[in-house]
Amino acid sequence: LYAFVFNELLDVYKELSFCPTVFCMLLKVYAEKGMTKKSLYVFDSMGSFGLCPGLRSCNSVIRSLVQKWKNSVASKLYGQMVQIGMVR
Repeated sequence: LYAFVFNELLDVYKELSFCPTVFCMLLKVYAEKGMTKKSLYVFDSMGSFGLCPGLRSCNSVIRSLVQKWKNSVASKLYGQMVQIGMVR
């Protein structure tokens, strides 16, 4: 289902060129609701389409991962953030 939601948003984004902030909001909502797999899917998918997630949204995902004791995944996500130039 979350792939469906993301893909539908992507289609609308391509057609109407709306602000990519909508994807960041989706990422943040999934993270805040503890839906870490969904938030990671959105993060990875955004990168695949050349969209860069916002720092606050990524911080929400990291916080959610740490709360679920998924520290190694949080560390990998932080590494990806460094790699794409979001943080130093």
